[in-house]
Amino acid sequence: MDTVKVRPLGFGAFGVGFARLMMRLLGWHIRGERPQVDKCVFVCAPHIKNQDLFMMLFTALILRLPVYFLMKDEAFVGPLGWIWRQMGGIPVNRRERKDLVGAIANAFKQHDQMYLVIAPEGTRKNTEHWRTGYYWMAHEAGVPVVCSHCCYDKKQTGVGGMHYTTGDVEADFAHVRAYYAEVMPDYKPDIPPQDKDKQAASA
Repeated sequence: MDTVKVRPLGFGAFGVGFARLMMRLLGWHIRGERPQVDKCVFVCAPHIKNQDLFMMLFTALILRLPVYFLMKDEAFVGPLGWIWRQMGGIPVNRRERKDLVGAIANAFKQHDQMYLVIAPEGTRKNTEHWRTGYYWMAHEAGVPVVCSHCCYDKKQTGVGGMHYTTGDVEADFAHVRAYYAEVMPDYKPDIPPQDKDKQAASA
């Protein structure tokens, strides 16, 4: 993973104005407000389309959140790689087994302000199970998790449901379920069964 550098606030007034114009033209709106914290892990779900990334970026610009997001390093080729980095992309080599959780947690500790967006399903395929890497990144860094959503039926993005982790994944996931039950009742995320088994075995 590349070294995470402090970024300027989006693309300035032009970027904010452009994002507002695009959201208005597309008929979308934002639910919620900017979290009053300097660091957090945003979980953005459900992740079902490539457009999710752009709706997330428009929302971040409007809320003036200079976000980062993880992407496969294969996407960072030539001029496109420069563009992704300017937008907050962090290339990740999935072919090598490295301590990504530790690297991200360390990056949080080195910066006074950092917002990281994670698609917790880890895939655009139909799944309601979340990978728990986002949870351990937030837990190890000591930063809160903030839920966010992208609902195509309502043409709505939004943020909310901020909570701090305790180390009990199953108990803490109640905050996640409560948020999505309110904003997207048909979407019912859960953690993988094997993660529940690991949690029970360590209790």
